[in-house]
Amino acid sequence: MEEIYRHIEPTVINVRPGKNSDGLQATIIEKLSADHGYVNLDVTDLTSAEMERNTLIGQEFIKIVKADKNIPANMIVRMLNKIVYSGQESLNKFILSNFPEQIDQVKEFEASCSKIAAIVYPTNNGPTVEISNKELPMFTIESLFQKEFRLKTMNEWSFQLFNEKLGNKIEFGLLVGKSLSGKSIVAKLLNENNGYTIIEMAKISEEAKARLGTEEEPFEGEVPISEVEADIVALINEAKNSGKRTKFVFDGYIHSTEEAFLTFIE
Repeated sequence: MEEIYRHIEPTVINVRPGKNSDGLQATIIEKLSADHGYVNLDVTDLTSAEMERNTLIGQEFIKIVKADKNIPANMIVRMLNKIVYSGQESLNKFILSNFPEQIDQVKEFEASCSKIAAIVYPTNNGPTVEISNKELPMFTIESLFQKEFRLKTMNEWSFQLFNEKLGNKIEFGLLVGKSLSGKSIVAKLLNENNGYTIIEMAKISEEAKARLGTEEEPFEGEVPISEVEADIVALINEAKNSGKRTKFVFDGYIHSTEEAFLTFIE
């Protein structure tokens, strides 16, 4: 399984009903599913669907339910595995609902399917939310994830905040230097060895110039800096919406001053 994880690397989270959350759990699940490509895996609905369709695993579920027993974690994980590793590249972000409920279920899922990136714990306890050890009973999923720094509290819905909680931040770097000083070589090395995406403002300006003109009437003059900035913002926003940790390095800048460039970055 480790070899599969290295290539597919699904993002799996669990959004739990937090303290005094007033429907925030449902909002988070709805927004992530509708707007950000997450698939909500409601285990209650999925097991019912398997039984209704009378699939092979559904038949096993029926026998267990008729015997008045709980469906074991390994069977639930077996069902989820087929969805998480369906082979569809677009399906790589998942929300677990109504599962796991016990620590042994967490261990079974992480051993046989995928690591749970975080438990999102909605709460409306105020602008600053901290959960102390005294507020959570011992030996719960929440206390386990808190101990491992995987319990992420949210007191409002914000995709930017959600990404930051999961560590998916946008990072920037800037390379400056005289002509032929080697900054483009450094940018290339950062791209190849550290995963930075290179932003060449001069190149983006040339692309904008081509877009603003036509073959019959080429654009003349200097491209407005606002056009270049808009293209860069679109590139960065696309990275934000991907839900991945993204790093950019600017290979120089075309603003008139360093202060103007830093103002744009901020």
